[in-house]
Amino acid sequence: MPDRPMIDSALWYAKHGYSVIPVTEKKTPYIKWEAYQKEQPTLKQVEAWWDQFPDANIALITGKISNLTVLDADTEEAKNLIESYLPETFLTPIVKSPKGHHYYFQHIPEIPNKANISKGLDARSEGGYIIAPPSKNGTEKQYSYLVGINNTAVQSMPSSLYSYILLLLKNNIYNIYREPDVQKPTSAKMFEHGRQDEDLFHTANCLTKGGMPESEIRQVLEKLIISWGGPPDQKWVQ
Repeated sequence: MPDRPMIDSALWYAKHGYSVIPVTEKKTPYIKWEAYQKEQPTLKQVEAWWDQFPDANIALITGKISNLTVLDADTEEAKNLIESYLPETFLTPIVKSPKGHHYYFQHIPEIPNKANISKGLDARSEGGYIIAPPSKNGTEKQYSYLVGINNTAVQSMPSSLYSYILLLLKNNIYNIYREPDVQKPTSAKMFEHGRQDEDLFHTANCLTKGGMPESEIRQVLEKLIISWGGPPDQKWVQ
């Protein structure tokens, strides 16, 4: 174990191209951090921060500056959703957070920094930051790597997951995951009874125009149908 785990880890991130800032256990930056979305701090600056705030947690600024987009899954449902789109042999850094899992991908400009893109799923990208290991939250629960960043390169997001995330962002599909006892707005929502055929066709058409392979389109459609509460009927995905 390093003698100074926080400062040594912060310096490691900085040396490897990540824009790091010190934050509190409640995720609040100790410093004005907007400038470091455009220019990475020097190693001297990083060391000075952790000399001043030796117990500070580490945050990585996401977006172009660190070539990093992170999917933050805070529920088992969100975790399973992401992993259903990851090939078995796919390896990219994954963090076990106190509430869930963080999946690291190379920066994707089309994915914004946005909370609740699906139930329990946030995206951290341009304009945001993510808490990184070996940080701890206020209850002393630690962030730790399930797949380490020191020996696993950050990968591009698989095309099927990328297309599905864009679909969530475009059509606000997370509404289909709401609990039954939550009152729905009176305005029409996608995939409500009576318009499912039309909405599935529209979704498939958008994915086709975007260049997604037919086999991956079928996977997306099947997952949407399953979210309605039943097994996929092949008539929907023909």
